Amino acid sequence: MMRVRALMVVLVAVAAVAVSPVKADAKCANYMIEHDIGSVERDGTVHVIGTGWGDNCYDTGEIPPGESVLGRPATEVEVLLIQGDVEHLVATGEADEKYGFTVDVPIPDDLKPGPIEVIARAGDSVGYVVTTGPLVISDAPPSGQSDDTAVHLGKSPPGTVALPIEPPSDDGTLMVAAGIALLAAGLAATGVYWARRRQA
Repeated sequence: MMRVRALMVVLVAVAAVAVSPVKADAKCANYMIEHDIGSVERDGTVHVIGTGWGDNCYDTGEIPPGESVLGRPATEVEVLLIQGDVEHLVATGEADEKYGFTVDVPIPDDLKPGPIEVIARAGDSVGYVVTTGPLVISDAPPSGQSDDTAVHLGKSPPGTVALPIEPPSDDGTLMVAAGIALLAAGLAATGVYWARRRQA
């Protein structure tokens, strides 16, 4: 009887370890954007690239199934052009499966010659601007025919790495299956043991 109980304790312990969720062991990347620099005309466009746009950060602890260290790709992302107190919403959308996006945002013709700022945000979180050079509206007169409708975010550029940190692999799923199988085998063996004891 004591041997059977000892066996069951070991089996349950092994199964518990096998089904334990995968732990994160890395740091998250911040929301980041980079964009064209130099002079741009009104009615022109500015190329913007976003990386690391996830809705969470599991840099420690458990990573839920179906998510990565960055959670899920961020939704309701907005790109804005800012000049003084004036904000122009020029692009909206969501990050792709690589947690990034690219977009050519339109330059509204009511902006004035001079420097402008490009920002991107998802909710209350604003992306870190990697670009260090200035972006300036030129003195060229606008055509007056620009379409100021916000465009939709596109996919990450070709060759973009999905994440600097890989999401949990299928090893966790295999361990869960192995743990369940081991526990089932142990219970079956115990049942056989007690059946034979009753027949003896």
